[in-house]
Amino acid sequence: MIEITVRRDLLPRLFDLKKADIKNALFRVTLKTTDQTASFAAKLIGKETKTGYRAIVRGMKVKLPKKGSPAPRGEINARTGDFIPLAGSRTRVRYIEKVPKNYKEKRTQRRYQTLAVKFFGRNSYTQIPGAFVAQLIGGNQRKIQEEKKRVKQSGGKVIGRRHKAILMRRGKGRLPLRELFTNQPDMALYLLKYEAAIKTYAQQTLDDKLNHEIEFRNIRQVKSRLK
Repeated sequence: MIEITVRRDLLPRLFDLKKADIKNALFRVTLKTTDQTASFAAKLIGKETKTGYRAIVRGMKVKLPKKGSPAPRGEINARTGDFIPLAGSRTRVRYIEKVPKNYKEKRTQRRYQTLAVKFFGRNSYTQIPGAFVAQLIGGNQRKIQEEKKRVKQSGGKVIGRRHKAILMRRGKGRLPLRELFTNQPDMALYLLKYEAAIKTYAQQTLDDKLNHEIEFRNIRQVKSRLK
């Protein structure tokens, strides 16, 4: 586990700020550092394992600091056996057109996917019958539904972050669907391997963020006095 918090030897640099500003500064610095360090760790692991960045981020357990805490602390952790989305692996998608068995008109054809995945540690691709790749929309579902109503006639784009997912139908019907996951690569092992590099990056980022936050709040205090 990698803990991110402001060291005690850096706290005297904040004593010139107001009490409320000190709490806010500590929270903002720890929050931004935790977020950037998690991204750095995911890119570092993904580069070696050739796994997608977003899949690794979803596989890690990132605990963000709590606002209002006197000593905010962030954590980045992973356990052996934790699952990550299979969509992070390399894939090969081929499309075939055929007439479904239950179609009465034989002229009607539908397009199907045949999906092969290169699992971690293997040199060849493995075909997964019944699986397919789709782009899912994430984000605030209420806002997405409101946006869909607004752009229904205009034909504009719907807000929300899209991410790739490998899905499979649970039964014979179109719904429900389930996303496929894998427990390889071992996130805990690689997080332990790069622990020193990640901690060094976290400390450098935290120092830079702290300097920026102190400068920003000092300038704001000076402007408030001049008014």
